[in-house]
Amino acid sequence: REFPWSRTRRQVSEVLVWRGEGGVVHVRANFAVHRFRRQAGIFVGHYEYELVRRDDRFAIRQRRAVLDNESLDQHGALSIIV
Repeated sequence: REFPWSRTRRQVSEVLVWRGEGGVVHVRANFAVHRFRRQAGIFVGHYEYELVRRDDRFAIRQRRAVLDNESLDQHGALSIIV
């Protein structure tokens, strides 16, 4: 959506992992994404992942990013590919 692209930095913290039924592993982690374009902006929220075991590694079955921001007005257009 943008060109040139915004510069971003991500911080991930408080990663919680627990095993669900049927070998599914649930992961939840908090994030802060700092975006720099004309002005600095920050997006805060958490990730939710469901992982399944495939051979000797894990595969993502489902992922979701939930923003805590109540408004995106100050950020303008927003495109996030997770």
